[in-house]
Amino acid sequence: MYAIHLEIPAGGTSLSVHLDFLLSSPGPTIDFAAASSSKLFILMWHEVVLYPKGRAANEIAFDPRLHLPDGWNFNTSLPVASRSRGTVTFAPVPLDLLVDSPVQSGAFLRVIPLSAGNTPTHEVDIAADDPWALDIPPALIENYNRLVAEASALYQSHHFRDYHFLLTLSDNVLFLGQEHHESSDDRVAEHTLVDLEVPVSSNERSSAQRHQN
Repeated sequence: MYAIHLEIPAGGTSLSVHLDFLLSSPGPTIDFAAASSSKLFILMWHEVVLYPKGRAANEIAFDPRLHLPDGWNFNTSLPVASRSRGTVTFAPVPLDLLVDSPVQSGAFLRVIPLSAGNTPTHEVDIAADDPWALDIPPALIENYNRLVAEASALYQSHHFRDYHFLLTLSDNVLFLGQEHHESSDDRVAEHTLVDLEVPVSSNERSSAQRHQN
């Protein structure tokens, strides 16, 4: 959305730029936005990345690096090159794939492998504001396993290396559902998976209807 114009001194070989990004409070008001609470954060790269004008996005390579708070972990479809404590360095990636690969991070995360032994691999990556929200009924996990098996049987092909269902359980983020190249970004109320009898709120219903339309 923004262009920065500057003159680089003659003979310059590199440019160092620092960008501060401030999340809105209490949370995002539009889709495709980063979101956070005190216990989790969903990073959308397009909101923090700077890149040169005049080149195709698939021709601009990045070596992304992410610094996490102490005790936090993360989930993403991006391959990891290295990790040292709270600093994660991802493998080189072109700009078009980077902005299509959100990162989910937080203090309370759970990874659930689906259809174990099959390729490409699939998993549900869950972040929540509280650990109790990660206690998902086994029957629901089995339904997700069948979903992956049925999709593979139906389409007979895959456009991804592996797939991550990034699911955020929080009452402090905008409810939404987005499909990306190798992951999804779904955000619902914190109680959604542990208490299947609780009715869907009006906010969740309106968000779901908006994405269906």
